[in-house]
Amino acid sequence: MVMKWIMVSPGRYKWVGDDDPRPSVKLKPKSGAPNIKFIPSWKKHEVPMFAGDGHTQFDAADKFDRERDHEIKTNPQAARWEKSRKEWFAKQKHNWRQNEMAKLKEKGL
Repeated sequence: MVMKWIMVSPGRYKWVGDDDPRPSVKLKPKSGAPNIKFIPSWKKHEVPMFAGDGHTQFDAADKFDRERDHEIKTNPQAARWEKSRKEWFAKQKHNWRQNEMAKLKEKGL
């Protein structure tokens, strides 16, 4: 059986058999790898870092740091994610400081 792509509606396509009467369409090839959002495994320790008593917060912060350091050393995707996060914050730092200085000027400080 031969298969073909058909357009169901603009932007939506379906893979069907050749016996379908609708005309086939040629799809543009997609380049590169799919963009899969990375969710860090150490994120589960963030909530306990800000809740509970001091001992729970300290233990959660310690687990957070240890797991993040381990993942960055062993998982290339985690290392790329952390690097891009740091670069993003570095780019935002100048604008953030300008906004904070503008707020202080408005208050007259």
